[in-house]
Amino acid sequence: MDGDESDYTIVQSVTATSSSTGGADDYDKLFTQTSIDLSNKHLEKLPNLRQSYPKINVSFNVLERFSSFLPLADALKHLDISHNALSNCDNLAALTQLVWLNAAYNHIQVLPLLDRLAHLTYLNVSSNRLSVLPNLSKLPVLKILILNDNGISTLDDLHRTMPQ
Repeated sequence: MDGDESDYTIVQSVTATSSSTGGADDYDKLFTQTSIDLSNKHLEKLPNLRQSYPKINVSFNVLERFSSFLPLADALKHLDISHNALSNCDNLAALTQLVWLNAAYNHIQVLPLLDRLAHLTYLNVSSNRLSVLPNLSKLPVLKILILNDNGISTLDDLHRTMPQ
């Protein structure tokens, strides 16, 4: 079989929802799923994906860099990056279609340009290293915000930063 090692990782990690085993056509279906679960794979970086997925779960890995998700920005709506080693999320603003983000249990200190995620309805950044409340004023559809277990000392600015 031709391909690099990341091709094998993807095939082993994608869960096909089809119960038939009809050969090559079913193999192709593996790459047309709407989600991919790469959790608990000890990944240090995101493998090269053959397509964009609206839903990606890469929780419980050892990812340190957020830039791996940039090629997937146009389609990505649901991202679970919890329980990794991420400290820098500078490129988070590029994921403008995100609706759901779980970034809990990382080493994140700052969430810059969060205001570009106008579609975000769920944000979990608990158990990180945030010391300042992120600006939430331009997140008009945000319904659930989880900030516990960070270094945020005051919520005085909460009303100022929340959408009106």
